[in-house]
Amino acid sequence: MRRGHLASALAILLFVVPPQLHAQPLPAAGTLQFSAPTYAIPEALGAPKITVTRVGGSDGAASVTAATIAGGSATAGTDYTPTTVTLTWADGDSTSRTFTVLIVVDGVVEPDETVNLALSAPSGATLGAQATAVLTIIDHDVAAPVTSIPALSEWAAALLVLMIGAVGIHRLWAC
Repeated sequence: MRRGHLASALAILLFVVPPQLHAQPLPAAGTLQFSAPTYAIPEALGAPKITVTRVGGSDGAASVTAATIAGGSATAGTDYTPTTVTLTWADGDSTSRTFTVLIVVDGVVEPDETVNLALSAPSGATLGAQATAVLTIIDHDVAAPVTSIPALSEWAAALLVLMIGAVGIHRLWAC
């Protein structure tokens, strides 16, 4: 085939190929991530809902493991129940998913404590920028009020005042 014919054939081929067959971006599966970097709940409320989102696409089924992990100041089993769940999305679904972390109401006066959260093992999508988060447990316990017993000298002074009031000052000095 001569040069002129080859160029004509390519021009015809490019002209005849329908636009929908030209390079199209591939559908996106999206990314899976926590909806916020931090969550907080008063200890007495017991079970915060932690939200995981699928953003940037929903092509194909997807799943991710969400879990509490070591490293926070709260103690697993004492301050919260360790949690590991698998969250799933169907093809075309980008609705947020939630899971809960059960908080133990321990009755101990202590500072607020933290629980680390992480997403791992994504399937059908990738992890987004917010693949970790921190849950703060806000302590609600109140220390019992401290009462003091008056010192002996205070008791003695109170007794003296009572005696003076009862018998009068002139009789007390006469004794």
